[in-house]
Amino acid sequence: MEWFHKLSEPVVERYRALTAPTRIACLTLATAALAGLVMLAAGQAGGPYRPLLEGRAFSFRELARMTAAFHAAGLSEAQLTDGQILVPEAQLDAYLVALDKADALPADFDDSVDQVAAEHNWFASRQQTELGYRVAEQKKLARILSGMNGIESASVQYGEVKKPGFPPTTEVRAVVAVRASGNRELTYEEIEAIRDTAAGFVAGLERNQVTISDLNACRAYPGGDGPGSASADLAARAEQARLEDEYRTKIQNRLTAYPGLIVGVNVQLAETAESPLQESPRTTGRRFAPALVSASIDLPRSYFVQVCRERRGPTPDSPPDPAAVQAVEADIKQTVEQAVLALLPPPAADLRGAPQVVVTSYDAPPSPSNADRLPSLAVSWITAHGSLLAAGGLLFACVWLVVSGRRRTARPASRSPEAGGSDVDDQSPPDAFSPPDPEAPGAGPELHLRIHRVIQEDPQAAAQTLQRWLRKPA
Repeated sequence: MEWFHKLSEPVVERYRALTAPTRIACLTLATAALAGLVMLAAGQAGGPYRPLLEGRAFSFRELARMTAAFHAAGLSEAQLTDGQILVPEAQLDAYLVALDKADALPADFDDSVDQVAAEHNWFASRQQTELGYRVAEQKKLARILSGMNGIESASVQYGEVKKPGFPPTTEVRAVVAVRASGNRELTYEEIEAIRDTAAGFVAGLERNQVTISDLNACRAYPGGDGPGSASADLAARAEQARLEDEYRTKIQNRLTAYPGLIVGVNVQLAETAESPLQESPRTTGRRFAPALVSASIDLPRSYFVQVCRERRGPTPDSPPDPAAVQAVEADIKQTVEQAVLALLPPPAADLRGAPQVVVTSYDAPPSPSNADRLPSLAVSWITAHGSLLAAGGLLFACVWLVVSGRRRTARPASRSPEAGGSDVDDQSPPDAFSPPDPEAPGAGPELHLRIHRVIQEDPQAAAQTLQRWLRKPA
């Protein structure tokens, strides 16, 4: 410890010799450097994060069990993001060991069946054995459905219903309760995929005997595609949305030459049994055909003015004639209408009088200039780089305090006498602290005030100067 005291003594003496602003600046810089080192060490302690189990999404129940296992093992650096778990790459093995120790690893598809087979009791009745395997199969099917993209959790229940008659028949019915991720409703494609998976998994289960319960929408979709059923309504809306997107894309690709174009498409479907336009094996023979496809096209008025100026040729900057602009607008609208009509199918016989294409114009809002966007851009830049600006301001303040402190210490030093021998040459330049001549004008009360001010500014330098004056020969 002695060498430490010897090493710290010069540092303490230099620190005490500094002025108050310089001390504050040094303390601030030391604190900022220490905080940076601590943050750097904390960032490097965990290292980069990586998804656990190859980025697999987990259900709420699995996340709760895994989080409890992490806390029990003293691991608290895991992050939950979109149903996934991110852990430090350097501690990945520790997290996996904690899950295995707490038996909290996500279950595989066949775990429930394997568990029933391992716990088989030879003294159990046939009904108990069949019930155990049925429950295990239900859990397995639920895990399969939960593993689908966009499905958060699923639960399956199915059973057999015996019907009287000769010979007696058995009917299998199933209910699948599903919760989609993101608190959204199930789509038609997801419902059909769940229904097909359940019907293919359970032997003897028909598609029309599978009921899908959407937990987020609080709505059930029973099997069967009869008129007025929920499945039929959902299938019609899905087909309508698909056809509207298809025709909207066709119209936008056809009218790419018109800037600022806004396209709206509406499709009215008709269920028909003889039109093979749209048929899917999952819809059990139900077919849809567009009865009427209507489109609304909006063009900006500024485009008509631009075309009118281009047709008029190089002329002075004067507003175009309103009549000429109206003529150009009517011509362009007619051209657009004919182009869109060629892309749409003919309407049904009972809807031939309905308009299919409507072309209108609108006033486009003026685009903001660079001067108008400058304040918002400045605010966004300051918000994004707030920490950098704060660090720069702190550094500038510290540098200013150090420079100002050095100036204050250098100012009295410049007034101190030069170091040398005990005697001073008579021809040396006058000292900064030499008192004025008593014979000079202004001597008297002003002389005492000046001497008093000089002594107050630097008493040590004044004492040294007085000693040199006393050593001078008379």
